[in-house]
Amino acid sequence: MLCLRIKKNSYIYLTGRMSVLKYEFTIEEVVGEKKITLDDVEQLRIWNSTVDLPTIPPELLAIFIIACERDLEKSKKAILAYSTCKKESDLFGDRNIDNADLRLGLNTVYNLIMPVRTDDDCVVYLIKLNDTNYQNFDLDTMAKLFFMTLESCTKTTPTPPTGVKIIADFKGLGFMHITRFKLKTLRRMVHFLQEALPIHMKALHLINFGYIAEKVVFLAKPFIKLQLFEVMHFHPSATDMDIFSEKFIPKKCLPKEYGGFLPSFQELKEETIGRLRQLQKYFEDEEKLWRDGNDKDDKEATIEMSLPKYQFKLSDAIKEEKVSKTEVQRLKKWMPTVNLPNVSNEMIASFIIACERDLESAKKTMLTYFRIKRSTPEFFENRDIGRNDLRNIMNIIQFGSMPVRTDDDCVVHLSRIVDSRYSNFQVDPASKIYLMLNDITLNSGTPPRGVILMTDMKGLGLMHLSRLKLKSLRTLTEFVQGGMPLNVKEIHLMNASYVTEKFIFMLKPFIRPEVFGKINIHRSNINMADFHEKYIPKNVYP
Repeated sequence: MLCLRIKKNSYIYLTGRMSVLKYEFTIEEVVGEKKITLDDVEQLRIWNSTVDLPTIPPELLAIFIIACERDLEKSKKAILAYSTCKKESDLFGDRNIDNADLRLGLNTVYNLIMPVRTDDDCVVYLIKLNDTNYQNFDLDTMAKLFFMTLESCTKTTPTPPTGVKIIADFKGLGFMHITRFKLKTLRRMVHFLQEALPIHMKALHLINFGYIAEKVVFLAKPFIKLQLFEVMHFHPSATDMDIFSEKFIPKKCLPKEYGGFLPSFQELKEETIGRLRQLQKYFEDEEKLWRDGNDKDDKEATIEMSLPKYQFKLSDAIKEEKVSKTEVQRLKKWMPTVNLPNVSNEMIASFIIACERDLESAKKTMLTYFRIKRSTPEFFENRDIGRNDLRNIMNIIQFGSMPVRTDDDCVVHLSRIVDSRYSNFQVDPASKIYLMLNDITLNSGTPPRGVILMTDMKGLGLMHLSRLKLKSLRTLTEFVQGGMPLNVKEIHLMNASYVTEKFIFMLKPFIRPEVFGKINIHRSNINMADFHEKYIPKNVYP
C-alpha cells in the first residue's frame, strides 16, 4: 500500500511497502563463522549493480561466495549461469510440492537431506528410487525436485554449508528407466551442477553402481567436465557400508538402512517434504525475482507525483534580491556555447542563488548537473512514486521537507529510518526520493538561500553499510556538492554511533573539505534545547 501525504507548503512524508526473499540465517552469522567477509559481499553488490540482473539479496550473494570458496570471479560466473538457468520454467518454475507431478515425483524417488552435517560442515543429500515402476519416472520432475531439495539446504539455519556430498543410489534402476531419460534435461542438469549450483559439491558417490548405472553415466559423459569426474566415486552393489562410513560419510550422517544412526528413508522423506513445504513462499518469490526482476513497474500503481516546472517567477526572486536579471541573461547567453539545453529563466536563477551569485561557480554547477543527470538514469528517470522500488523505499526511510524556513531563508530536509531491517534497504531508490524532495523545495516559493540536511541515524546498522554501492554514493555525493541547484549550508547527523563513523569513513574520499566542515555529528544524549538554540529553531522542527 502506498501513502502520500502532502501538507501545505510542501511538507511531505512518503511511505510504502517491500517484499523480499526470506532467509533463516543472517550475514552477521556467516561472517562470524569466517565463511565470508563483508567486503566479499560488498564487492559482489557493486558488481551486481553493473550487470543486467535484478538486485540480488546479500544472503544469496553470501551463499554463492561460500559455494565458490570466496573466489569472487568464480562467484560472478556462477550467479550469471544461475540467473540464466532460473529462467527455464520447466525445471525451475511452478515449484509447488502439492502439484500432482511433484507429488508423484516425491513418491517415486527419495530426495533426502540428512539433518546432521559432516565434520567438515557438509550437508549430505541422498537420492534413490522408492517406486521402481519406470512408468512413474519422469526426468524433468526428478530434476526439479533434485534442485529444490539441494537448494533448500542453503536457505535455512544454521549458516549455509561449506559443501554438499551427494549419494546417488542406483538400486532398482532398470533398463526401462533409461528409456525415460531426456538428453536435453540430462545436459541441463549437469550444466547446473557444474556451473550454477549455489553449493560446493565436494563429492558424488554412486552406490550400487552396475551395468545400468554405467549406461546413465555414458549418456551424461559428453556433458561432464574433468572437475566433476574428480569428485565422483563409484561403489558396486557389494560395497561394505561400514567401510564406506569410515572412509567417506560417517554413520551420524547416514540413514539406518545404510547402517547409520539417522532415521529411516521414509522418516527422512517426511522431514524433507516438511522443509520444502516451509520454503514454498521462498520458491514463489525467487521464481518471480529471476523471471520478472525486482525493479519492474507495478502495473497496478496509478498514483503519480507531478510537479509544476516552477511556482515562482524570476521577478519574485529579483524582488527578494536573490538574483538579478543581468546575471540570468549572462548565463542564458553562455549555455548554448557549451551545448547545454535551453532552460527557463527560473531554473537558471536557482543555480545562481545556490552559488551565492558567483556566476563562474554557477556555470560549473550547471555543467555537473546536466552531466550527472544524463549519465545516471537510476537517479533521475522513472520517478513515478507508484513504482515498486520507490514505494518500497518510502516504507523504509521517511523523508520530510519542513514547511517553515529558518530566519536566514534555509529549508530543512529531514530523513530517518523507520524500518531498520537492512535487507529492505536500497541506496538507488533512496537517492532518487531524496533528489525528488529537492525538486519539491525548488517548486515551493522562490528558491531558498540554502538547505539544511538533518538525518536521524538511529536504526542504522553495520549491515546497512553492506547494502551501499560505492558508485552510487560517489555520484550522489558529487551531485550534492557540485551539481545541485541548492546550497547545502549544514549537515546534521543525529543519534550518531560508531556505525555513523564507519559510514562517514566510506564517504570521506568523495567529500570536499569545505563540505566536510559542514557536517555536525550529534550523539543520542544531545541536549535538544541547545541544539535548537544553536542550529535549527523549534518553529522549523516537527
